[in-house]
Amino acid sequence: MNKLADLIVEKILVRQAEYDAEFVKQIEKENGIKLEFVDAQKHLIQQEIEKLEIRLQKLLDREMYEAASRIVDEINNLKKNL
Repeated sequence: MNKLADLIVEKILVRQAEYDAEFVKQIEKENGIKLEFVDAQKHLIQQEIEKLEIRLQKLLDREMYEAASRIVDEINNLKKNL
């Protein structure tokens, strides 16, 4: 049952992506514009990584290696989600 449900959901997602792509093409053609979509979640994760990297550098400058190690772990966990 689960395999069948997974296959159905996958087909729906593929079909929806096709419809979305066609819709974007149609809007661009009708309005003479180029649409660009940004993945908001990835953008927020990237911003958080940048903040943590600044914090990491400050900790390293102060030779606070244990705290820096925790920040590195946080950065690595966030990068897994990109």
